[in-house]
Amino acid sequence: QPIPAELMLGNKYGTLKMIVSKNFTQTSKFGIFHINILQFDYLHNADNGLMLQDLLFFEPIKNFRITGGGLFSDKAGFLPTAGMQYKLNKKGLFLLLSPRINFKDGNNEGDIFSILQLTPKLNDKLDLVVGVQSLFLFNRDGNIKSAQDLRLGLGFKRTQVGVAAGLEQIGPNYKSFSNFGIFIEQSIF
Repeated sequence: QPIPAELMLGNKYGTLKMIVSKNFTQTSKFGIFHINILQFDYLHNADNGLMLQDLLFFEPIKNFRITGGGLFSDKAGFLPTAGMQYKLNKKGLFLLLSPRINFKDGNNEGDIFSILQLTPKLNDKLDLVVGVQSLFLFNRDGNIKSAQDLRLGLGFKRTQVGVAAGLEQIGPNYKSFSNFGIFIEQSIF
């Protein structure tokens, strides 16, 4: 499976994102799932952010995984995490649902990360790209952060380009933020 690396430049901040999902071998039921997201604010260094997630997975049934590992963010520090994943990768469709529990000193957090990407062919060389990535982070007190990244563009060979939107809702009262811009994604392997 290719490794997508994406740069998004928005009107308020930019993000650099990479996702790796690889079995150890072609026939192995074990593998690694990694996400890193670097957010860089153009004006305020305090709004910069970093999130790294490294999970080992076991896939007892095709497309269904059990995961465990660690999550690091500049705001929460290191947290052990465990969860599940459902992954579907068919021609022109990619779907990932990944609920997890992050263990945090008696106040555990849950999150659900998901990706839905459609890439129907427009012709022999060009694909339409429609994508949604979402993250819902919550604890027993309610919403911590909800984020949706929307993409609409064109794909050719191993590259995608287009327009992007980032929508966030922070806290139990859902204070909203938005970021609009462009993205370029390159499959690096």
